[in-house]
Amino acid sequence: MLSKSGESVQEFMTTLKKLASHCEFDPFLDDALRNRLIVGLADEACQRKLLGESSLTFQKACERALDSELVRNQSNQIINKPQVNWIVENKQS
Repeated sequence: MLSKSGESVQEFMTTLKKLASHCEFDPFLDDALRNRLIVGLADEACQRKLLGESSLTFQKACERALDSELVRNQSNQIINKPQVNWIVENKQS
């Protein structure tokens, strides 16, 4: 399963958990959720970071993916913020 276009990491995580609740992954649930989260992320840079971490749990992968999404969204807001040009008029005395 891949995240849908425009779907947040939180929404994707929730979908994965709901789908996994119908499966019998008991001893492998954390690993299966972690793997599916990483592979399904739309952010390839985040995928690479997560794949490079050892001993990564589903919870840690979720935290890192949420952090990455937050940073990306904040960066986009800063970049796309319209610039305000201030014009100061000189007063003639």
